[in-house]
Amino acid sequence: RKGKIIAAAVLGVVTILASIVTQAATGPYLRVDVTNVSSSQREEDFTAALAAANYDLLVDRYDTNRSGYQLALGYQWDQHASTEIGYLNLGEVKVDLTVAGETDLDTIPWHIAREYPLSAEGVTLVQGLTLNPNDGFRIIGEVGVFIWRSKVDVDNAVISIKRDRGEDPIVGLRFDLPVQEQFGLGLGVRRIYFDTQEADLVSLTGTFRF
Repeated sequence: RKGKIIAAAVLGVVTILASIVTQAATGPYLRVDVTNVSSSQREEDFTAALAAANYDLLVDRYDTNRSGYQLALGYQWDQHASTEIGYLNLGEVKVDLTVAGETDLDTIPWHIAREYPLSAEGVTLVQGLTLNPNDGFRIIGEVGVFIWRSKVDVDNAVISIKRDRGEDPIVGLRFDLPVQEQFGLGLGVRRIYFDTQEADLVSLTGTFRF
């Protein structure tokens, strides 16, 4: 019973906050995301691909779950549409591996770079569409492009991996609750579709309207 009372009280507070905030006005805004990032490239995929290329190696650490962030400047055109340009950093993947002494150091960097769980930083261009413009609690669909440069750090003086770059699509969905007329909090999910991998993002978002 106590849990039901607490849940009802929380729901009441959320309802009041949503009811006192007017529909978002047109104009510029700043968005800040704190993000958890995970990669579709599993350890088994990574090791199997390098083994298939006849490399003898041992993976000591493989961690693709990491923290990232985004800073974006947006413009709300009307109650439905918004456009954003931002900087997105997907954090650093942690992979430690040991290779056999007879490994060809001229060719393995290329294979590692191709199979490495991709992390990147770069510019986002995103178009947003508010799916329920008449409600205080807004649901916003997102589609855009990530113009990125890869981040691969190898702690080895004899192996050098060139950074890759590209442009790939982003799709997402964000749930936004205005707390005040100029400030909102939200939860967002996004997926970035790289050529051979995907990155999934779950974010806490803050929106500041000018």
